[in-house]
Amino acid sequence: LTTLLGSGGVGKTTLALQVAHAWQARCRDGAVWVPLAQLSDPGLVVSAVAQALCLPQSDRDPQAALLLALESMELLLVLDNAEHLLQSVTELVRAILAQAPGVRVLVTSQSPLKLHGEREFRLHGLSVPGDQEPLDQARRHGAVLMFADEAHAADRRFVLSDDNLPGVIELCRRLDGLPLAIKLAAARMPLLGLQGTIDRLHERFRLLGATRHASLPARQQTLLNALDWSHELLTPSEQRVFRRLSVFAGGFSLNMAAAVARDEQLDDWAVIDVLGALVDHSLVSVDAADPPRYHLPESAHEYAAMKLRDSQEAESIRRLHAQAVTEMMESCYEDYWVMADEPWLARYGGELDNVRQALIWAHEHDLALGVQLSGASALLYLLLGLAPECRRQAQMLEGQLSSTMVPALLGRYWVERSRLYWGMDNARMREFAQHGVSILRELGDARGLYLALRCLAGSGALDSAQAQAVLDEMGRIEQAHWPTRLRLQRLLARVAMLRAAGEWAQAQDVCMVLLARAQAAGLPAVVSATLSYLAGTQLQQGLPDKALETCRQLLSTGCQRRNNFVIHALGISASAWLTLGDAAQARQCLLEFVRASRVRDWEWFALYQDLLPRLARAEGHPEVADRLASDEGQKLDPLSMCVLGLGVQVI
Repeated sequence: LTTLLGSGGVGKTTLALQVAHAWQARCRDGAVWVPLAQLSDPGLVVSAVAQALCLPQSDRDPQAALLLALESMELLLVLDNAEHLLQSVTELVRAILAQAPGVRVLVTSQSPLKLHGEREFRLHGLSVPGDQEPLDQARRHGAVLMFADEAHAADRRFVLSDDNLPGVIELCRRLDGLPLAIKLAAARMPLLGLQGTIDRLHERFRLLGATRHASLPARQQTLLNALDWSHELLTPSEQRVFRRLSVFAGGFSLNMAAAVARDEQLDDWAVIDVLGALVDHSLVSVDAADPPRYHLPESAHEYAAMKLRDSQEAESIRRLHAQAVTEMMESCYEDYWVMADEPWLARYGGELDNVRQALIWAHEHDLALGVQLSGASALLYLLLGLAPECRRQAQMLEGQLSSTMVPALLGRYWVERSRLYWGMDNARMREFAQHGVSILRELGDARGLYLALRCLAGSGALDSAQAQAVLDEMGRIEQAHWPTRLRLQRLLARVAMLRAAGEWAQAQDVCMVLLARAQAAGLPAVVSATLSYLAGTQLQQGLPDKALETCRQLLSTGCQRRNNFVIHALGISASAWLTLGDAAQARQCLLEFVRASRVRDWEWFALYQDLLPRLARAEGHPEVADRLASDEGQKLDPLSMCVLGLGVQVI
């Protein structure tokens, strides 16, 4: 017994037909095809099999007569589309396996039969290439190959090319590689074109609904029909959990599913059982991680969201989602101080889309929850290299803060908001840190006050005496049993203070201590920050070669996409090369600096914009340098300054 499993439209019947043709000559009695999709009465399953085998019907005991006939046969019996008749099919297959040793059974279904010895073969969407794969390799992926064939059949003008390949890949990915959806989308090509089809995917049930395919059964004439068919197979409890799961974005854990889907009739274990049933129905996918994460394929997600909108519980479920995400981010914040970076990111990095969605809801419906979530999730945004986005989210709340909010959460909001301006806006970092200090000192929150003082001392906006006083207070608060990452905050603040005071040699000594301790604790984000500080101090001490070596070390650590300190390494490297008189190397570093800055909203560009006129002078263009340094040049937006200083290579 082998069961081909998968969602509606994934191609189970097509594959089963290929198998049946292949086995036709291998079995003495061939292969027998039994279509069950149009059968609505479970009591007719035995008759349908007998009819396909061309056997006479027995009025007295149809199943016994069928089994008697099968006992001496050697064949492949294919039961196609069994999901809506699962109990009857399961009982019949169990009897066949027990009494007819020469019969192999192949079942196509959205759910397994769960019989002893059953082999499950689950079909997923066709493979989709990566964004950067060349045309010749992309053609080998099933989704692209199918779309190209179907689109060309619908519109003879369509030919897959380097120009339209990115759009085809995007379309296939957003359709989860589902063959039915790809076929229906390709049928829209003559009227809408490729980009028009992509642009209308947000209305996919209308987009993939009006075109009819005579070759398709009624339940697959539209994507909505296919999902309706699958949805009707679910029990009321399964339907309820399925629509509730649509509040998640980017996947979810088992605990998060239970937090959102449980109710008076469904406890956590019941939700787990229902989730397993939804996986069996191929309406929920599960990855191979440990612990596993779950997600709804995009089309199933939109269908479930439609069902949730039509229900009476949409707002209550969205509130539960926001509360569950906030609770999870509280754990994330606490774990940050005791875990190394990589396992912490592995545990929480995949939740970012859920955090975004919960913040949007909280901004509109529960500001207090938004303040709590903003403070709890800020560190996750930072380590993922998304500080600009987090700053925008936090700023949206500022004008709506209330004295009735929980003081500890409000204090943390200001502290973490202050941290978001580290190295880019000293005045704001100090202002926000002072808000946090005043709230957390009054509360007697030792750790919270310690972190607020760290931001205040590290802002670079205090004079030496003030900064030293803040550091001394941190020393009095610090406790020996605190985790390493937490205690390193005082060293980070001290480095910032020494740099602001121009104490470069002392700053370098502290950097070396900080670097060793961060490396030993498995904190690559702190290592990157320290290397950035160290390179800057070396440059200030007239050691450009040493600074370049340190920058190379930072750039070689990987994770450059999310490592904000790459910006500093590239800017410092460019400055070092200019100091050494190598304008060509400086230009290359600045070009990379511009590319990295553009995707980070130019957040640290102002710290290094003086390098553009320096490069222009080094390359023999004093008029460009003067224009960049003028009041007019300083008013240009960053991209315009880069175009003026570096030329069209930055575009």
